[in-house]
Amino acid sequence: MARRSPGSTLKPFLYAMALDQGRLVPDSYILDVPTDFAGYVAENYDERYRGRVTVREALITSLNAPAVRLLAETGLSDFLHLLPARGALDARPGRRGGMACR
Repeated sequence: MARRSPGSTLKPFLYAMALDQGRLVPDSYILDVPTDFAGYVAENYDERYRGRVTVREALITSLNAPAVRLLAETGLSDFLHLLPARGALDARPGRRGGMACR
């Protein structure tokens, strides 16, 4: 099994939230391009960018750049509040984070 970063573990929750909000569907296109977010530029595991990819491809291949772009569009606050509701993680400020055991 491939080793994944914590961010890769959270990507399905992010994409599910965007799907639930009607922002995209699996065959929607999303950009995998370098984008500066206040000095942070997300890089993919292989240090390559693919340009226009489907949401399905971005999630299956665990691309970081499209996920960071999507998080910026959906809003960090909404995402952080979604996680404990799904039993995954409470990453809100002042909370003790960690994977929930259910």
